[in-house]
Amino acid sequence: LSRQEIRNCIYSGKFNQLLLKLSENTIFAKAWDIPIYNQEKLKENGFYKKMEDVELILRFFALRDTDQYTGNLSKYLDNYMMKKSLNFSDENIQEFERVFNQTIELVSNIYQDQLFKPFDGKTKTHKSKAYKVYYDAVMISFSNHLSDYQELITRKSAIIQETISLFTQDSQGITHQGKNFKKGLFTGEGDTKDDFKARIQIFDSLIQRVLKQSI
Repeated sequence: LSRQEIRNCIYSGKFNQLLLKLSENTIFAKAWDIPIYNQEKLKENGFYKKMEDVELILRFFALRDTDQYTGNLSKYLDNYMMKKSLNFSDENIQEFERVFNQTIELVSNIYQDQLFKPFDGKTKTHKSKAYKVYYDAVMISFSNHLSDYQELITRKSAIIQETISLFTQDSQGITHQGKNFKKGLFTGEGDTKDDFKARIQIFDSLIQRVLKQSI
């Protein structure tokens, strides 16, 4: 069993039900190539079978709270399910659902078919598949700016340009708050607390920069 299949068995409750429900969001499923409308294909989809889709929804909520992050990602997600999720009220669950759905709708409006697909500076095109660590950064940073929803859609082209520029820098290695990160921060496997925090902070500052630009 995968880690998420185990979590699904151990921590079945309101929060786990929400993760399962949100994994059926049509924008989300399309971004990760999960054929939710075709039961036969769905049974063959490795991502779906291992519940990696559900784990990605869990990552969104857990990594919005990186101050609590200890150990590696798997352990942190286990702890989040164990310690946090069992205490959520119905109101918390409703708010989580609203935030996730609004955020994925917002980022889909901006990035459209390139949603969660990194820009490749070498080929000058977007990669053909979505990347998990890029998804984390985009979803979490935009979820903190839902009050600017319409404004961000208006500034869509500036966001896309800034994102391309960010990936161009990332192909060389990004410096953030005096620390040098090796290249591929937004496409790599780095799962330390510093890696996750840096991705979210860098993307958050990108959004803030765009919001400050005069149109």
